[in-house]
Amino acid sequence: MSQRGAVASAILLGIPLALFTGFLALGLAGAGHGWIPPIWMSGAGLVGFPAGIYAALAWRTLGRGLAGLLLAIGVLSDLAVILLTYNEGLHYFHGDDPFHLLWIGLWLSWQLPLLLALIRLQRSTGDL
Repeated sequence: MSQRGAVASAILLGIPLALFTGFLALGLAGAGHGWIPPIWMSGAGLVGFPAGIYAALAWRTLGRGLAGLLLAIGVLSDLAVILLTYNEGLHYFHGDDPFHLLWIGLWLSWQLPLLLALIRLQRSTGDL
């Protein structure tokens, strides 16, 4: 796929995924009576989802520095969700609500292609 096609695909697929993840986070927040941390992190998905999709489609053109930076942002946001959730309480996870797991899965889905791209880039330069 061309770089221009990868960019277009990343935007056309990534932005709706980010918006869906944010909408799901709003539902989980339950007007302030539910799980709040995903709301604070979902905004990063507006950059993360397109970046992850681009990394999956055109990893050779991404660059190790940018892939590493975006992955670091993802890991830091994961840590923030974990710490904020721990401070808020884990009682939201005692039920059988699958939407918590859906949000977590969606959230992590943009980080995996970045990790794979970084590994591929490291291997292609012989640094691993």
